[in-house]
Amino acid sequence: MDGNRVNSKRSTGMDVSTAKRRVVKKKAKNKFFAFLVVLILMVLTAWLLFDKIFVIKSFKISGGIEYTEEQAVAMAEKIGLKSGMHMFGFDKNEAQQLAKYALSEFDSVKIEYDIPDKIVFKVVESEPAMYISQGDYTFILSEGLRVMSMSDSSEQAENLELKHVYISGVTSCVAGEFLSTDNNSDTILKELYAVLKEEEVLAEADEIDVTNRFALTFKYKDRYDVKLGDSENLTVKVRFMKSIEEKLKDTDKGSIDVSDENYREGIFKAYN
Repeated sequence: MDGNRVNSKRSTGMDVSTAKRRVVKKKAKNKFFAFLVVLILMVLTAWLLFDKIFVIKSFKISGGIEYTEEQAVAMAEKIGLKSGMHMFGFDKNEAQQLAKYALSEFDSVKIEYDIPDKIVFKVVESEPAMYISQGDYTFILSEGLRVMSMSDSSEQAENLELKHVYISGVTSCVAGEFLSTDNNSDTILKELYAVLKEEEVLAEADEIDVTNRFALTFKYKDRYDVKLGDSENLTVKVRFMKSIEEKLKDTDKGSIDVSDENYREGIFKAYN
C-alpha cells in the first residue's frame, strides 16, 4: 500500500512538471507567433508607406543659370525619368551615365534625392575652355573635354582667348560628345587643367602640352616654359613652380623645370 502511494505521488509530480513545461512551451510559441505577426505587419506598413511616400512629383536643375521646371522635366524625360516613378525605383548610376551622353550641354550631371518626392539634377554646364587642332580643323572643348564646335580656322578660339592645348592619341573628336584618346592623355589633360585652375595659375597659362605623358609642359606668363615631367603629384609640382617663379625678376625669361621626382630641386634656365 505504502509503495503504491509513493508511486502515485511520483506519478502525479511528473504529470504536474510535464504540464508546466507544456504551458511554458505554449506561451513561448504564442509569443513567437505574436512577434512574427507584429513583424509582418510592420514590414507591410513600412512597404506601403515607402511605396506611397517616395514617389517622384517634381524635378529641379541646380547649377549655372536658372532653369524652369519645364526644362527639368524635359531633362528627366531624356534619361527615362518621369513623375509617378518611385524615387528609388531606378538605377541612379545608370541614369547619370546616360545623362553624360544624352545631355550634351553639360559637362556633368549628378542626380540627388530631395526627400520625399523631388529629384534634383546638379549640373556643370559646358563652356568653351580650350581648343585643339586636328589636321586642318580646330575643335573647341569645354573643361570636361566636351567637343563644343569644329571650325577650319582657329580665329574664334583665339578671339575667345581659350587655352591652346596639344594632345596625342585622339580616337574620337565629335561635336556634342567627349574627346577620347587611346593613351590616357585626355584624363591627364583634365587633371592638369584642374590643378592649374585650383592653384590660380590657369589665367596666365597657355600652350598646355600633354602629347608626351612623361614630359608635360605649359607656358606661363608668356615668359616661362614649365616642365612638369610625368603626371604624378601635379599639385606639388605646380606649387613648386610658383615658389620658384616668385623669386625671379619681372624681366626674366626661361624654363622652369620641376620634373625632379623627389621635388628637391627646381631648375631655372634663363633664355639669352
